[in-house]
Amino acid sequence: MAQGDVGGLTDGFEGYLTPADDDYREVLRNGLVVVDANVILNLYRYESGTREDLFGVLEKFGERLWVPHQVALEFWNNREAALGDLKKVTGETVEALGELGRQAPKLVQAWASRISLPDDKEKLITDSIADGFRSAVESIEEYGRIAGENGHWDTNEDQVLAKLRPLLAGKVGRKFAPDEVDAARREAMRRIENREPPGFKDKDKPDPCGDYFVWRQTLEEAKRRKVDVLFVTDDSRRDDWYRRPGGQTRGPRLELIDEMRAFCGVRLFMMRTESLLFHAGRVLDVTVRESSVEDVVRVEERPVSLDESPADEPLVDEHQSLIEAAKRSDERLRRMESEFAAVRRLGNHYFNFLKSLGFTVERSYLPNPHDYVLIRGEQRFYFYLGLSVSPNSVSSFSVPLGRLLGNGPEEGRKEFGDVVFLLSSAPSDAVEDLADRYGFSLVWPEMDGEWRGNSRAVEWGLAT
Repeated sequence: MAQGDVGGLTDGFEGYLTPADDDYREVLRNGLVVVDANVILNLYRYESGTREDLFGVLEKFGERLWVPHQVALEFWNNREAALGDLKKVTGETVEALGELGRQAPKLVQAWASRISLPDDKEKLITDSIADGFRSAVESIEEYGRIAGENGHWDTNEDQVLAKLRPLLAGKVGRKFAPDEVDAARREAMRRIENREPPGFKDKDKPDPCGDYFVWRQTLEEAKRRKVDVLFVTDDSRRDDWYRRPGGQTRGPRLELIDEMRAFCGVRLFMMRTESLLFHAGRVLDVTVRESSVEDVVRVEERPVSLDESPADEPLVDEHQSLIEAAKRSDERLRRMESEFAAVRRLGNHYFNFLKSLGFTVERSYLPNPHDYVLIRGEQRFYFYLGLSVSPNSVSSFSVPLGRLLGNGPEEGRKEFGDVVFLLSSAPSDAVEDLADRYGFSLVWPEMDGEWRGNSRAVEWGLAT
């Protein structure tokens, strides 16, 4: 738009607009689909059905699927770290769980004494914990064995690599020439110093220029093809790629959208693997199981780091720390008592709010899976006090969701419109997506003293 011309509200501000279904449909069917290294490396961490579905989606793109040379380099540099020593990791996990299992009854006993829980109900809890630990150990050992069959340090035996090689044949970009490397490295360092995306948070990495190399190579390919670009990355928490107001991922950085448009004349879209599977299952002629999307969400909770030392070392440290923490039982008991007190205070504040709206609150006991029942007229909600539910962790919902799926208000149901989770603060995008998928309500306090919630909670009058 020439200087002095008038325009509309969105002219020059397209990056702020939420992509519509038609936008995703167009880029999935006709755009250049670029996958990041973490997307490829995560193939080693998915269940077999998830890998099958993701490979099926990627194959649908045909010649439109493309990998920058830098992504291929990062894949090979980090492949064995992603594989890890699965047998050793499984053993360390089992050891850590054993130690936690020995400490768990002490934690329950401390909690039960604080709330005067009857002995028979305390025993129900400790017995269920023991059964859970025993079942978990058996499952971990079995899944560890199965996982070890998928990836292998020997490239001739690696099943994931056997599928990747034909999929990406002829679809990996060219390597920078020496003079191009020098120019790209200077530009990457300039951006880092000026905090310009992408990759300005990589300043302390051994090679801080990787993200910019990926971006530059993608720009050149997009310019050559003259089609919109869909960049798939599981690095959605990085605000040097994504625009994240208030910690919520809203799309690519505006600078990246503008640079793509100025350099190539095309639009830029970005999404996580979870979103790719979800949208591709609707747009493309390909089957994507709901369990695959859930598996990807689980893996995204702990993304692969491309800068870890060999995979067994950080995992050893992590499990050893877990064991040492479990052994400090007195400290853990004190902390648990403090957490319970904080949760009780939070719950009491929320219950007072609900009572002002005409709700009554009834306490539940085992074997009921929920903690309280909220009643107002014909409305009845099953309430979960969020002691162990982190607002930023999908995996922390595994226990309460397991209880719901197994013996919730209605056996085997797939939506939980009458279920409420109280969180300590605003949830992450992944947690809100999970709530939307199952249809339950989320409620959390704000600094202004108001109780906020997701759309389902507001709809039912449980939050403002």
